[in-house]
Amino acid sequence: MLSRNADGWVATTEPEVRAVLGDDRFGVAEAAPDAVVGTIAWLRASVSRFANGAEHRRRRGLLETELARVDPARLQRAAHDDAAARMRTPAPDRADIARRAPTAALASLLGLIDPAAAVDAVLDCAAGYFPGADPAAEARADRGTATLLTLLAELPLDVAIARITLLVQGCAATATLIESALTHDQPLETVLRAHPPVPAMRRIAGTDVVLDGAIIAAGELVVCDIAAASDPAVLTFGAGVRPCPASAHALAAARGVLDALGAVSR
Repeated sequence: MLSRNADGWVATTEPEVRAVLGDDRFGVAEAAPDAVVGTIAWLRASVSRFANGAEHRRRRGLLETELARVDPARLQRAAHDDAAARMRTPAPDRADIARRAPTAALASLLGLIDPAAAVDAVLDCAAGYFPGADPAAEARADRGTATLLTLLAELPLDVAIARITLLVQGCAATATLIESALTHDQPLETVLRAHPPVPAMRRIAGTDVVLDGAIIAAGELVVCDIAAASDPAVLTFGAGVRPCPASAHALAAARGVLDALGAVSR
């Protein structure tokens, strides 16, 4: 049965986590609407990550259409080549390569006109992507959002948002996955189980829900503890209503970078 703490409910077993993630009565905290196009607040209000229901499905469909343009095997090669090139520079920083190489490869394959500028902008966006960022991170994210829109200015706005979403949402999690593999010198499959890059997911009850004997009131938070589940690897990229659409791409990019760095990737 789900346990309760001061903040809400916690799901710790794989069946509990799957039950919550697979129940459309649970959603995410939605971003407040923002009319100023090109700010990070506007981006949050425009992406699938902070939407529920039909609007989430519409935005996710756009993501999947754009993602279908990118072959994971091609992304793996591109990430490998970019990381290898960065390793040939003076005093290469493997942590910095883990952040930049996958993003540069994906930006190039998504057709951004200046992948190098896109990488800096994506890192700026990622720093303030989630609500509650401090003012400095928020201002940095505003600049990154504006830059990415400029780089995608010839596209319909919905398509540009989808491509920005793919770049920003994949940035931190892929980098964390690579860095964990480097730190622990373990294959990706082991890292996914022992050190999942997304250790927890949060959902909010949209209505009163009775789940496995627990009575969860509308508005209450449920934390899905991925790291505590019996097999975190199968839940790392989510499940149910909102699974990550780019799991194959994230793993491909990570393998490409780790191979270029001479690390264990399988």
